[in-house]
Amino acid sequence: MELVKLNEQAVALDSEESRYIYELMEKQRDIEEELETIKASLLTMMEKHNIKKLENEWLTITYVAETYRETFNSKAFRSEHEDIYNDYVEIKPLKASVRLKLK
Repeated sequence: MELVKLNEQAVALDSEESRYIYELMEKQRDIEEELETIKASLLTMMEKHNIKKLENEWLTITYVAETYRETFNSKAFRSEHEDIYNDYVEIKPLKASVRLKLK
């Protein structure tokens, strides 16, 4: 697969290869949307019938009840206690990556 064409004057995406990636990403988005619809339906049904777990040879579906999560408001803490914040903040490198986005 040669997605990017390089020459002395320009850099360009190969139309055929980029179209293939676009189609894959569209399928992925459609599948994710369909799965979210299925999950919403399952959630409603499992709550209505008080079902905690369903499983067969292909799937295990587990109901996860609503819960609470403790979070830390670092933005507010930083503005109110910048001196302490700077003592504890860590800056770590992130690996290079490529982001693909549908138009």
